[in-house]
Amino acid sequence: MRRLALVGVAAMTAGLAIGRAQQGADSLKSLMDAPAVKAALAAAKAAEPQVLQDQIRFCEIPAPEFKEEVRGRELQRVFQEIGLANVRVDKVGNVLGSYAGRAAHPHLVIAAHLDTVFPEGTDVKVKRDGAILRGPGIGDDCRGLAVLVTIAREIKKAGVKNEGTITFVANVGEEGLGDLRGVKELFNTTLAGTNDRQLHLDRRHRRARDQRRRRQPSLQDHVQGAGRPQLRRVRDGESDGRDGPRDCEDSGDPGPEAAQDDI
Repeated sequence: MRRLALVGVAAMTAGLAIGRAQQGADSLKSLMDAPAVKAALAAAKAAEPQVLQDQIRFCEIPAPEFKEEVRGRELQRVFQEIGLANVRVDKVGNVLGSYAGRAAHPHLVIAAHLDTVFPEGTDVKVKRDGAILRGPGIGDDCRGLAVLVTIAREIKKAGVKNEGTITFVANVGEEGLGDLRGVKELFNTTLAGTNDRQLHLDRRHRRARDQRRRRQPSLQDHVQGAGRPQLRRVRDGESDGRDGPRDCEDSGDPGPEAAQDDI
C-alpha cells in the first residue's frame, strides 16, 4: 500500500498523465521506470520504521464510528507538523491539508479513513506477535493513515515540485453506519468540483481479491500491488510477504478467530 500511493504522487511529480497510463502495459512500464517513481519507492522503503510507528500510534487512539474526533486531532497535528498548507477540519470532521504544485490542477486528493468498525470501549493496545502487529483497526485503516502522512512527509522533505496540487485527507464515516459521510461531504461540498483524481488508501478485502482472480489485471491492480497484482489469498489486514513484512492484522482480540475480521 505504501508503494501504491507514492507511485501515484511520483507520477504527478514526473508530469505523467495517469489517464494515459491506462492505455496498456507499455505505458505502465514507462511510469514504473520514471526516475521520480523509482525515487519515491526508495523513499517508501527507507521510511518503513517511521510508518510502523505512526501506524501503531494512530491505532492506539480510539476512533469508533461517529467518534473519530480525537484521532482526527492527531492527524491535524501531524499535518501541521509536516508543514502542509491550509490544514483544516470541515464541518463533518474530515481533516485536510494541501501541498501546492506549479498550478492548481491537476488536483490529486489522497485520502484514508479515520474510523474503525470496533465499538467504543475496545482495547486498542497494539500487540506484537513475531513479525505481526495485532490491533483493532491496525490494517483498516491505520495503515492507510500512516501511509498518508508518510507521503506528505517525504514529498515535503524532498521539496518535490508537483505539476499540480495534492490535498491530503483523513476522512470520517467510512465504516458501516458512517455510510461514507466523510467522502460524500468531501466531494459534494468541501472540495466540490475541484479534484481531478482521487486515491483512497485502504486495505484490500477478500471479496475484492476473489473478484480480481476472475479477470485480467488492470492498471489499478498493478498500482495497488506496487507493479504486480497480488492474487494470493491472505488474511485481511495482513501483507502476503511480497511487499514487506506481515505487519498488520485487524483484531479486537489477539486470538485467531477475531483476527479474521471480514466485514
